[in-house]
Amino acid sequence: MKETVIIISNIDWNFNYQRHQALAEILSDSYNVIFINPYKTFAGKWRFPGVKISDNEILVVDCFPLIPFENRVFFIKQFNRGIVSILLNSLAFLINLLTAKKPSLYEFLPRGIHFKKGLFNIVFSDMIDRLPETFHNLDEQEEYDLKIMEIAEHSIITCNGLLKSSTEINAVTIPNGIFTEKYHSVFKYNCLKWKMEGYKIRNIGYVGGTHELDFDLIRILAMKLESCNFIIVGPIDKDPGRLPKNVILTGKVSHEEILRYMKCFDAGIVPFLVNRVTQMVDAIKIYEYFASGIPVIATPYNKELPEELFLLENTEQITGIIQKIENMNKNLVITRTIKEKSNNSDWHLRFSFVLNQLR
Repeated sequence: MKETVIIISNIDWNFNYQRHQALAEILSDSYNVIFINPYKTFAGKWRFPGVKISDNEILVVDCFPLIPFENRVFFIKQFNRGIVSILLNSLAFLINLLTAKKPSLYEFLPRGIHFKKGLFNIVFSDMIDRLPETFHNLDEQEEYDLKIMEIAEHSIITCNGLLKSSTEINAVTIPNGIFTEKYHSVFKYNCLKWKMEGYKIRNIGYVGGTHELDFDLIRILAMKLESCNFIIVGPIDKDPGRLPKNVILTGKVSHEEILRYMKCFDAGIVPFLVNRVTQMVDAIKIYEYFASGIPVIATPYNKELPEELFLLENTEQITGIIQKIENMNKNLVITRTIKEKSNNSDWHLRFSFVLNQLR
């Protein structure tokens, strides 16, 4: 009988395909995987409780909705998290009773959910970023994260900025990544574009959430590069203000549509604000751009950005960066560099540490 791994996450299974789904998919080849969605309240967009089976035979569990207004009343938040903690520990006890094997636990940002260590075989805590809306502030969130990491056998981070320099926790760094095979067709298509004589950059694209996007920067870049389109693919979760006509906002699209947009991109951009939150972010879209054969332009929001991208420290640099990309791509210099980078970013390589610890 297969052993069981429970994944409890603060990121919904139906959210954009990211780290939590990639790990579940890899683990499902050798383990029974139960994925517990973040709990909802009656005041939010809740779903009826139940269990559904994904394409990879992963059990995705939706809890029943809990008491609303927890962000206003601290007691309610503690009560809701206590209920989910009881359900998690009860599930582990039941699995152990039925199979005579303790399940392992993998946590993706399970804010405030407590577990009894003796009920689980191995506990992994994956601190992938900071979500200021989950706690009252980042300091409160960091304090909780560190407590969980002290209990877990294996603590995992995506970048060093997530840990204070004073902490003594020995964490393993596993950056974000991609399944490279999903992008093969896009990569080949984009390589063919640059073999065309005199091909110029026409579309500069971004994929992902917009909460940390610097729309003022996008506005200035779009005005400087009037012959280029700036395509922002993803849900708009803040007011972008008035934008030039060459800035296109698509709204939320499916993963299949994202791949089609990637074929339109001549360069990818990560125009993040530089702040405390983005300093702790390992943006998955960078690896998606690389896997699609797209050169990457990014603001210096993080000290650990890949050296293969083009750093945009001020708006005056954008014209020179575009020219440099066009000149280098004529000889497919960037394409060869990007291919090597994307191959080293495959999820199977990223999560090899986790698989080795479970065996």
